[in-house]
Amino acid sequence: MRKTYKTLATISSLILLAMPVNAVLAEDIEHVALLSDDVLESRIRRLESQLSDKIHNSDDALTDRIVFSGLLEVEAFQTDGPGANFSDINLATVEFAIGAKINQHVDARILLLHEEGEPQDIVVDEGVIDLHFDSVRFSAGRQYLPFGHFDSHFISDPLTLEMAETNDTAITAGYDLAGFYTAAYIFNGDIVEAGETDGIKQYGVQLGYALESESMTVDLGIDYINNLSESDGLSDYFTASAVQENVAGLALHALFRVGGWNVIAEYITATESYDVNDISFKGEGAQPSTYNLELGYSFIVAGKELTLAGGIQGADESLDLGAPEQRYMVGANWAVYKQTYLAVEYLQSEDYGVSDGGTGDTRNTLTFQLAVEF
Repeated sequence: MRKTYKTLATISSLILLAMPVNAVLAEDIEHVALLSDDVLESRIRRLESQLSDKIHNSDDALTDRIVFSGLLEVEAFQTDGPGANFSDINLATVEFAIGAKINQHVDARILLLHEEGEPQDIVVDEGVIDLHFDSVRFSAGRQYLPFGHFDSHFISDPLTLEMAETNDTAITAGYDLAGFYTAAYIFNGDIVEAGETDGIKQYGVQLGYALESESMTVDLGIDYINNLSESDGLSDYFTASAVQENVAGLALHALFRVGGWNVIAEYITATESYDVNDISFKGEGAQPSTYNLELGYSFIVAGKELTLAGGIQGADESLDLGAPEQRYMVGANWAVYKQTYLAVEYLQSEDYGVSDGGTGDTRNTLTFQLAVEF
């Protein structure tokens, strides 16, 4: 009897441990007391084997389903210009990402972000559940909406990103086929048109084509959003969270890579002028737009990839948004070690002229960056 009681205790413990793994095993409990010692021992071995298989199955193992990654960027810069001669060292960016494979159709990701100078030390930049079925995909949660591409060789964000990047809680659907990619999304947003009620009234669509081979990459795309004011740059400008009239946005991008050469071209614009009380330029409603043109060349130095780049950016009728009228840039990025990068950038920004309401001043900034990703 002592052996039987010990055996019963052992198998009961194993069944309780196995229950969260496989609820079907719970039916064994009802018959345990009726089994002989030999049968119990056989059952124990079977349960041990099943429990071990569940715990060590690579599809269910926690280490195989969850991935951690991160990014650190430290920057030192010197700025010279009228009323703006200063230098500093910043922990510019800290990102920590968690990705989880829930099953063959469902993934989840969380991105925590710190950017020096922002009002909150750490924010949940992304929290998304992704569903994918062959060429069809869905995403739900806080995410960067597919409006604008924002590729760049440089340390500083392009003017296109500063005006149009949009991060919000949304539902997105996409479809990919033979190089073509599409997406559509809906969300509530923060900006409400005068006389309208709050609700899920914002939407956008994306259409593009991408081709990639060992020697060449091409990516062409057009994006539309029904309310450009929902972008991070513009929604920060509208402190009252209201506009007289919503204005849509349009984004075009073209990326080419042939050999070591890389070309980036992007243009983003409001589709019509804002009400003069929302955004104005020279006494009239403004139709803000930005562009970014860059040329880069990558080659190997001391066994490491080095990229040299030059670019020109501009913003039209965007004085109220704090954007410079023109920006010229040159820079270099060197992969000094595995997942370790050293970059330098020289940037010259020209403000709008006095006749346009600006200062006409020019500002020069030299920036060094050390970045590590893991």
